[in-house]
Amino acid sequence: MRPNTPNRSWYWETVEPLCHGVARESVWLHSFSRASGAFNHKAQLVVILDWLEWPGLIRREGEMVHAGQVLPAPPANQRKSFSLERADGNP
Repeated sequence: MRPNTPNRSWYWETVEPLCHGVARESVWLHSFSRASGAFNHKAQLVVILDWLEWPGLIRREGEMVHAGQVLPAPPANQRKSFSLERADGNP
């Protein structure tokens, strides 16, 4: 069993090849689906892109996702907010 370090996780093995330029958002989501087995969970997979965008690791322009460099974070009033509360209202 391989160690689950950041550069050996399914997440990084999926994201790293995409971090060298520009690709359609659908390519990112398809890669996440294949790697995680979450084929009917687009909304949850989009959250991964939201989290990458929030600190400026990727930038979205329409359907295109730009990656490969750390970008300045957007101003606080333009950042998406995230809630740790479950959709059913339970903690």
